[in-house]
Amino acid sequence: MRAALPALRQTSNGRVVNFSSVDGIARHAGFGSYNGIKFAVECLSEVLAQEVSPFGIKVIIVGTIYLA
Repeated sequence: MRAALPALRQTSNGRVVNFSSVDGIARHAGFGSYNGIKFAVECLSEVLAQEVSPFGIKVIIVGTIYLA
């Protein structure tokens, strides 16, 4: 993201796609580190979306489902 954002700002267009998981919201015992990282991806994506919105850039979060 850090490398791509300057070019996206100049074009006033573009998409940032981050991959997360429903485990970023729904926590499961034994997956603390994984859940924490996915929660951080969700937060980073939501804040980034607010910051880059004035530049016409969209942020998309692709959620995955872990089935045991």
